[in-house]
Amino acid sequence: MTGAGKDTLVKGKRSCTVLFFSAYFIYYAVYCVFSSFIVLFLTEQGYSATVCGIITSLTFLANLLMEPVGGYITDTFLPTRRYLLVCIGIVSMVCAFCTKFMNQSWLLLPGLVLAAGLAYPFSQLMDAWVNLSKESYPGLIYSRIRAGGSIGFAVMSVIGGFYFKHWGWNRYFQMQILLFLMMIPFLILLPDTRLGNHRKKGRQRKVFRLFRRFSNW
Repeated sequence: MTGAGKDTLVKGKRSCTVLFFSAYFIYYAVYCVFSSFIVLFLTEQGYSATVCGIITSLTFLANLLMEPVGGYITDTFLPTRRYLLVCIGIVSMVCAFCTKFMNQSWLLLPGLVLAAGLAYPFSQLMDAWVNLSKESYPGLIYSRIRAGGSIGFAVMSVIGGFYFKHWGWNRYFQMQILLFLMMIPFLILLPDTRLGNHRKKGRQRKVFRLFRRFSNW
């Protein structure tokens, strides 16, 4: 590789690291708002400890169900970036819906579970995205990128606690919408992923064609 090629690769690796770091920082900040403060939010809305426990369990069950679904979609139909952007749009609409119907439990609680099912698997999908990006940028170091998530979670724990203590919970969902929207520019600038199942099917077709040629000899 020429010196210019190496310089380009290094610059690409650095910008990719910064973009992933920023995306992780923002995602785990919004994850903190949802996961760490959800019980306090529900308690302030007058829900019992039993209801809080049930909703918390259902959100993680939704995550468990959606993880393989998201993985299959991003490996077969949509690249990771597009899937995450679609999910951000849906989650933002769900959050706006929950804001409007915050006082109606039969609408609010299912909305919380739906939002969790779409948002929680982001971390696993982003981890896979980083690993796939190493094919183009071998110098990417996951631990440095993932540190952005830890820092984002820690920072938002302090900011969120201070905000909700002094200004209440009326903008609980708007804060999540704002943070998710802040992720979009970083996701758009990141390198896209190829569809893994399409690559496998392509290899299978090549093997099949070779086999047919061999059998016709």
